[in-house]
This record gives sequence, C-alpha cells and structure tokens, in this order.
Amino acid sequence: MTRRTQTFLDLVANLGWPFLVLTWWSGDDALGPRWGPALAMALPLAWALYRRIVQGHTSPIAALVVTSIALNAAVGFLPMDARWFALKEAVMPMGFGAIFVLTTLRGPGILAGLINEMLDADKVNAALAETGGTEVYTARIRRGTRLFGLVTALSGIVSGVLATVLITSPTGSTEFAVQLGRYTAWSYGAVTLPTLLGTMWVLRDVLTTLETTTGKPFETLLPG
Repeated sequence: MTRRTQTFLDLVANLGWPFLVLTWWSGDDALGPRWGPALAMALPLAWALYRRIVQGHTSPIAALVVTSIALNAAVGFLPMDARWFALKEAVMPMGFGAIFVLTTLRGPGILAGLINEMLDADKVNAALAETGGTEVYTARIRRGTRLFGLVTALSGIVSGVLATVLITSPTGSTEFAVQLGRYTAWSYGAVTLPTLLGTMWVLRDVLTTLETTTGKPFETLLPG
C-alpha cells in the first residue's frame, strides 16, 4: 500500500465515515442518537486494528477518533446540558496538559518515555556520554514536555470554544447526534490537525537537539 493510498484511507475511515454516520444516520428515523455513534466509531476501530495487525502499529489519528467518539457516545447516554458537554471537551485536554507539565518537576518529563520508545535508549545514552551532552539534551526534553503540555491544553481551550458554538442541544437528543457529527468534522481541522503538527514540531526540536549534541543523525540511534 502506497503512502498516498494509506493517507486517503485514513481520511475516509477517521473523518469521512464518522461525519457521514453522525450527520445523516443518527436521526430518530435511522439509527438514533444512541446507535449512531457506535456505528460511527466501527470503521475507525476496524482500520486501527487492521493497521495494528498488518503493519504492526496503530494509526494515532484512528485511536484519537475512536476514543473521542466513545467518550461522546457515553455522554450521549447521560442527560446533560450542552454547556456541560463543552466544559468536558475543554477540561479533559487541559487536565492532561497540566499532568504533562507536572511530570517535569522530578525529571525530564513524559516526553522522555516517548522518545525512548522511538529510539534505542542504550545507544542514545552512550552517544550523549561520549560528547557530554546529557545535561543539554535532558533540559531540552524537559522544555519539550512543557511545550507538549501547552499544546494539549490549548487544544482543550479550542475544543471548548468549538463545542460551545456547534453543540447547542442536550445530549441524548437527535439534534445532539447531528451537531456532534459537525463538531467531529470541524474539530479535526481546528483541533486534531494543529495538535498533531504542534506535537511533531516539539518532537523535531528535541531530535534536532539530540543530533546536535551527539553529532549523529537520529536514524543511527534507532533500534536494531
């Protein structure tokens, strides 16, 4: 499968399908506000499992979409005013962002674990020890973790504003399911994509520092 084809299927499974189901098939004359979200996350979940089994890894976008729709579906079973839904959309990412920042109080932060999953930790530590760049690299990871937390918190603020504008009906209603479909589509461009770009920028900044301090391209520090 080419990268272009995979990107197209990612968009269809994770954006097109949820938007179609939540907007057109979640009315009382179709699946209803309860079963609509369940069908909406079926294809992203299947696509994520396929990539996990066949390619060995899961699309982070698919995981994010499934989690988001699952949470929103759970909310749909509870009678809730629209403003509380918007508050939920804002508070959760802001809370995660705060947690990310707090992890830097006693170490380099959660980003260090993510980098260690990508690279060979033994190779990284040995390369840093040779050049004496451990302290500089650790400081940059700590800074990167804080920026990562800031990006996550900002995504919560944008999500809250977007939900306030687009979600005006109480949860569990047909109108809520339709509005949720629009919100899911808009949040991809206004929240998910900018958050992913911000995360990629933070990671690139850390990896560039690693290359500078070790004098080696990060590809040579990959496992294997």
